[in-house]
Amino acid sequence: MAYSVKYTGESHQLGGSAKHFVTVYADTTSDMPTPDPAWAAGSELLISENGGQKYLLTNAGAWVKVPNFTKAAEGGDDSGQLDAMIERSITEVNSNAKSVGEYAFYKNSAVNTVDVPSATSIGSYAFYDCTGLTSVNLPSATSVETDAFKGCTSLSNVNLPSMQNVGREAFYGCTAVNTINLPSAISIGSYAFKGCTGLTSVNLPSATSVETYAFDGCTGITSVRLPAANTLGTYAFSYCENIKTADLHAAKSIGAYAFYGCKSLETLIIRTDSLCSGGSTTTLSYTKIKDGEGYVYVPAALVATYKAATIWKSISSQIRALEDYTVDGTTTGALDESKI
Repeated sequence: MAYSVKYTGESHQLGGSAKHFVTVYADTTSDMPTPDPAWAAGSELLISENGGQKYLLTNAGAWVKVPNFTKAAEGGDDSGQLDAMIERSITEVNSNAKSVGEYAFYKNSAVNTVDVPSATSIGSYAFYDCTGLTSVNLPSATSVETDAFKGCTSLSNVNLPSMQNVGREAFYGCTAVNTINLPSAISIGSYAFKGCTGLTSVNLPSATSVETYAFDGCTGITSVRLPAANTLGTYAFSYCENIKTADLHAAKSIGAYAFYGCKSLETLIIRTDSLCSGGSTTTLSYTKIKDGEGYVYVPAALVATYKAATIWKSISSQIRALEDYTVDGTTTGALDESKI
């Protein structure tokens, strides 16, 4: 590609209803009329023609050649078409914008990197189906809305250290992501990481809720540790076929089918000092635990309570005290987390 497009960061929002302030770097320009100062002073992006070529007048007041653009926008009146051309051409998003609006880069397969360090929110569908996107750096973002990165199948590098709320289907189907580090996340929305088959590591030390189907079908995950989560929605980790161990420190409610189809799950540790309720007898269906080849470890004082509880009594013979946790046949206890 002989040109690239970058947001300059002059606007307070990228996409949505905000104005697009763009600089286009292209081949050498031909002779163009001197831009009228009035043109550059406004936020419209203007197309002009000279010798069969089309040129863009940027907000910086410079003419640049626009390759392969066939829909002329007279004086910026047809800004919708012009914006579409610009967005299809963008390969790098590097901006000081405070937010990224809804549909800002919707289905723009050319985008490969996003670095917006000041943005605190990412709107719905902002990078939906950006199949060329590989890297995202959003260190200040605290919320990512519905479908924001859904279908970004090449996305592998994600930095979201301040993220608190991950919206519904936010990363659905991002099959190349292998590590999710969300140290500040409080809630993980429904279907947020569903089908992220490349995901092997999840760090959610602050998350208090993991909603319905949040990690459904994440076949690369081998272990889950949730220090703060008190609720797991239905199908939260269903069909995560390679999870062997799940360690839940604060769980008070586990939804039906939460670990359904996790056929490698042999250890479920529940550290809460009261009975974990909710769900149903299907919570552990098609797991090694349900098949009698694994165990649920709970506080010693609650073993009898769990064995008698409706949703747990069908696996009563598989319920043990934390102190009885074993590794390769050796009893180590689960009170010391370093042994797990």
